[in-house]
Amino acid sequence: MVDERSHDAGIGHEVTLDRPARVLFLEPRLGVGGAERILINLLESFDRTRVKPSLACLFERGAMLNQLKSKDVPVYHDLAKSRRDPRLVTALVGVIRKERPDIIYTCNYPITMFIGRLAGMLAGVNILVVALHTIGYLVKPQWRRFGLKLMSPFISSLVAVSAGQKRYYVETHGIPESKVEVIYGAVDLHFFSPDNPPAPIRADLGLSDDVPIVGIVATLRPEKRHDLFLAMAEMVHRSFPAAHFVVVGDGPERSRLEAMSNERRLTQFVHFLGNRSDVSSVLRSLDICVLCSDPVVETLPQCLLEAMATERPVVSTKVGSIDELVVDEATGFLSPAGDSDLLAKRVLHLLNHPDEAREMGRAGRRRVEEHFSKETMVRRFEDLFERLVLERESRRVGV
Repeated sequence: MVDERSHDAGIGHEVTLDRPARVLFLEPRLGVGGAERILINLLESFDRTRVKPSLACLFERGAMLNQLKSKDVPVYHDLAKSRRDPRLVTALVGVIRKERPDIIYTCNYPITMFIGRLAGMLAGVNILVVALHTIGYLVKPQWRRFGLKLMSPFISSLVAVSAGQKRYYVETHGIPESKVEVIYGAVDLHFFSPDNPPAPIRADLGLSDDVPIVGIVATLRPEKRHDLFLAMAEMVHRSFPAAHFVVVGDGPERSRLEAMSNERRLTQFVHFLGNRSDVSSVLRSLDICVLCSDPVVETLPQCLLEAMATERPVVSTKVGSIDELVVDEATGFLSPAGDSDLLAKRVLHLLNHPDEAREMGRAGRRRVEEHFSKETMVRRFEDLFERLVLERESRRVGV
């Protein structure tokens, strides 16, 4: 087929791509998280005439891999026991030679970026796309910053999920602006729909249908600041004792947070639900969705996109690029990082003004429909992959 988009890439019609771009997606493992949900969406949704995907998990499968329903995506996993396993590069080279990808795509983790580039070079694949869903680093920031700068000449394109994130990597890491492509994260608007039936959270917890529920959906890691959520819940409960609060997710902070909840005597109205496979239905069960993250790592949280798609008003700290998603006082409320008092005031305002909360939820759904649809995200990735392969082919024939 003749690709009419080749003009946009500055290539012309001399070089055409008459087959789908083959892309090998590389992950350490598909654990539970927003970036992983985006990847599952991509693998399920590509137009197979434009992109032929395959997936390699370096280590074990991870819980999210069970959500991949497409039967035409080759999946490889357990290539090695750990990053120090000497078989890792050799095993990945074997996968690359079998799948013969045009592009190797890695997300977030430095290990996949380095190993992917090394194995790609050994197997003759020189297009590397690196997607980053974070702003800043939790550990060893200087080494990670140095590693990204070192790898910059070998990266064909760096995908940022927001304009603010692009500025961050250009200004702080020296990544050439021309190499950074902004592709907003997105949600499946049919799956995350206000028409979905709610999860039976109230019945499971023994609550009546009129009990308002405030929730947070996030992996239990330090930067998500679930301690602020508990402090907010304690303050809100004093003024609005009918409200209950749910923590959806699991992670290394769970024991500490449950102990904190016990110490503060919050257990009668704060409930830890753990990981859930029915996130869409869980969000439909909430009246308000909260995110308390610190300004480290968080960029454009998938949980807020999903909450807005299900017409839930959101209350969030103003960190990362969240203000590119949430319109303050229109689709929810934004507050400074670390301010549990203001978070509590915002939540109380919505609990006391349910009509305003519902209108904010509807406005959030409209915003996601206009700017963050899965269809737009998938098309942008298809355009990027096809353009990179066309550029490589044009160089080969000297165009």
